[in-house]
Amino acid sequence: MFRFRSYNKKCLLCGSKFQAPFVHDLYYCDSCELFVKSPSYSKSDIKKQCENFLLSACSSEEKTSRRLKKAHEQLDRLEQHTYIGRVFDVGSAAGFFMKAAEDRGWIADGNEVSKAAINWGKDRFDLSIKFGFFENLLLSNTYNAVVLWNTLEHTTNPLKTLQKAYNVLENGGVIFIRVPCRSPHNVEDHYEVDHLYEFSFKSLEAVLVATGFSKVFMEAVNDVHEAMDALFIKSQD
Repeated sequence: MFRFRSYNKKCLLCGSKFQAPFVHDLYYCDSCELFVKSPSYSKSDIKKQCENFLLSACSSEEKTSRRLKKAHEQLDRLEQHTYIGRVFDVGSAAGFFMKAAEDRGWIADGNEVSKAAINWGKDRFDLSIKFGFFENLLLSNTYNAVVLWNTLEHTTNPLKTLQKAYNVLENGGVIFIRVPCRSPHNVEDHYEVDHLYEFSFKSLEAVLVATGFSKVFMEAVNDVHEAMDALFIKSQD
């Protein structure tokens, strides 16, 4: 059972006050179109809840192969905008993206809060996935790419997560994100209890720009779950 912590009900992007709960426990900022879960979850509770979590892709060879294929598709797109170098996968689960990246010549790092997923990735792919929240890690390397694939909506503070990504990227480095695309019209149909934030095109761009990134592209994903991809760049100083 999660323990709840208090939330000040002000938008972390624009400072506006949220409306009353819009759907279940989601508050909505009609200024920047950000949804925020309140009360939220603490990091210690998230670690406890996720300790034994494994993606369904870990359950069979067929599903593992499909997830690796999808990771290569992600990399195909990423490599159109940067060179093969060093990449950090935020919320890497069992390491499917890291494995695909290494097979293509990348040096891949990643983090996860599921100990079961970290162990699965070590046993299956011989990966060393870092345990803990990305923004709390002490990283000695810099990267030319950071990816967050269905991760940002689970973070306790997306601004802090993206600021960490900005800080570990080299100048000209890119961040590649996929998140659900939510609006007052579809958020109830796609409500997820473990999503602490939900984004629209407007709010996702706002949080990235507020962190210092510049847009390369944002686009809808042809997906029944309604998602969007965004690739932004850390501009040269």
